Amino acid sequence: MAPSRLVCPPSLPFLLLALGAVGCAVQDYDFAVPGQGDDTTWIEQAAMEHLRANQDRYGVRDVDDFAPLRIFRGELGMGHAHVQQAVDGVPVFEGQAIVHLTADGRFAGITNDLHADIEVDTTPTMGADQAIGTAVGHWGSWDALTRDPTASLTILRRDHGDHLAWQVQLHAVDGSDASAMPVIFVDAHDGSVLRQFDNLRNGTATGTATTTYEGEVELTVWESGGRYLLEDAVHGVGTYTLGGSSPRNGSQYASQSTLPEDDDNRWTDAADQAAIDAHYAASNTLAWYAERYGRDGVDGSGGPGDHSSVSGSGELISVYVNYGNNSTQAFWDGERVTLGDGDGRNLGLMTAVELVAHELTHGVTQHTANLTYQDESGALNEAVSDIMGAGVEVWLDGGVSSGTWLIGEDLYTPGTAGDAFRYFDDPSRDGQSPNHYDDLYRGNQDNGGVHTNSGVPNLAFHLMAAGGSHPSRASQEVVGMGIEPALDVWYRGLTTYMTTRTDMAAARTALIQAAEDLYGEDSLELLAVGDAWAAVGVGDYLTGEDEPEDTGEPPIEDTGEPPEDDPVDDEPGACAGYHDLYTGSLARTGDAAWEPAGSFYQAAPGVHRGCLEGPADADLDLYLYIWNGRSWVAVAGSRERDSFEQVQYSGPAGYYSWLVHSHEGGGTYEIGLTLP
Repeated sequence: MAPSRLVCPPSLPFLLLALGAVGCAVQDYDFAVPGQGDDTTWIEQAAMEHLRANQDRYGVRDVDDFAPLRIFRGELGMGHAHVQQAVDGVPVFEGQAIVHLTADGRFAGITNDLHADIEVDTTPTMGADQAIGTAVGHWGSWDALTRDPTASLTILRRDHGDHLAWQVQLHAVDGSDASAMPVIFVDAHDGSVLRQFDNLRNGTATGTATTTYEGEVELTVWESGGRYLLEDAVHGVGTYTLGGSSPRNGSQYASQSTLPEDDDNRWTDAADQAAIDAHYAASNTLAWYAERYGRDGVDGSGGPGDHSSVSGSGELISVYVNYGNNSTQAFWDGERVTLGDGDGRNLGLMTAVELVAHELTHGVTQHTANLTYQDESGALNEAVSDIMGAGVEVWLDGGVSSGTWLIGEDLYTPGTAGDAFRYFDDPSRDGQSPNHYDDLYRGNQDNGGVHTNSGVPNLAFHLMAAGGSHPSRASQEVVGMGIEPALDVWYRGLTTYMTTRTDMAAARTALIQAAEDLYGEDSLELLAVGDAWAAVGVGDYLTGEDEPEDTGEPPIEDTGEPPEDDPVDDEPGACAGYHDLYTGSLARTGDAAWEPAGSFYQAAPGVHRGCLEGPADADLDLYLYIWNGRSWVAVAGSRERDSFEQVQYSGPAGYYSWLVHSHEGGGTYEIGLTLP
């Protein structure tokens, strides 16, 4: 699908254009005046009006069938409406959008993961029971299931078209390393299996206690009748021991578990060791989310609850330990955290802080972006859990240490010092994880490499936080922003701009926008995000080598080499030597215009060079965008603090467009382009 002509409203924030919008010309619509306080009615109303007014542009219909998933007002006052696409009342798998609104209710952009031009018969010819039978037969046997399967209708887009499908969820969580929660899509018309993946998100009063990995700690517990129980009513979490059992369903978790207790609140019983560790980790993870992001529980509303509290505070977020027989399993199953004891050789107790935080963060992801646990979105799901786990660890340690950049170092091969399960600073050190996008695992194992491929976004996080260059490939030096701003960018990107099918390119865009929201469009933080992703092979650098050296006159012809000779000055006509010249005008600060002539062009592989010359009293910026098949994405740019900019970018064949943006002032400009 070729991109449409772009005509952008001058007031539209330019980086929001990269957030998946097919174009930025939108129809006017009426919306309610923004409410006060916690009122979010205006957000949903304005978002739906925008979608109705622009349904032809987005290639969708039945907008009134769309269902709100999350309607919220962010900490910056902006409104965000995360909606689920549906056709004839049937939800579209991974078909979502997030409409973003300014604090005063104006359209600010869209994260567009809607599926355009769906064509499918939404009346099934086979029933749910038949689809479940097909799924079970395809996966294994009924005997292996640990609870009843469920099935729901969805619309699934594959390379060969759209399908009405039964989305069948199976559960086979039995305490063994083969535990799984397969999701199998069965065509609702012909019964064929279309897709499958494993939805088991795994990774591997105040009392005192000695934990396995953190030493002496304080525990938040509940006192009842002279007994102290591992229940934290402040953060709504309880920790339970399964005593080696392997529950097969939710009711068995309740019946087969016990709540550890102590009579003097000093917690010295060795039988409670795993529960002590996990309770400390879970309480502090939820405390960190509450303190840093104002997040109440895993789902944002104090839940999800799984086990009745003793304190009378309702259903608790629950963590279960001593699962199975020396199990090396640790997972979030959509309702609770379950942790094995490890085998003592490859893995110790599965109760380290960063591991428990990792599993709880799978729940946070489930209740926000809900990144599909397969392929690139699944790798991002894993990376977010690693990243937030590191955040909790840094919070408890009081700062960054060498262990910050190691994942699972405490519990991994307890007899071997200095190694780790995964590595932020060089993922390839584990012998299997790629550290560059070009080396992603593309097979079917591990849900398409969700654990190994998480190395790429993990390294991007390390670079944007700590700075540096790629550990094994020639790359530019990234200027790091520090770990706490990097965590904030990732959290905002996850909760505000990512959807179920966000891939790594879209994650880069989401995080760039999050950095702009938090720190500004001229911030070092924004540049750190873009450059860190560029270093791991996703997108291009926003600073440094992408710009031609400012050492000569503009080129007279397209030689494929940077300009040479005398330094370029800011005199009018400085772009005259470029192959194609265009003129335009920006009236005021914040205005933007697409070039050439408000449109785009198709190019062969090669070097794109752009030159921008504006009024001496203005500050104009120049950016190059590429069409990635469903959105325009910035790949290069120049934002010097004056009216003269040069950009050079070597790229693949495709559709391109240039954006001129006024950082300050306005007036007539000249843009020169030399294209492949």
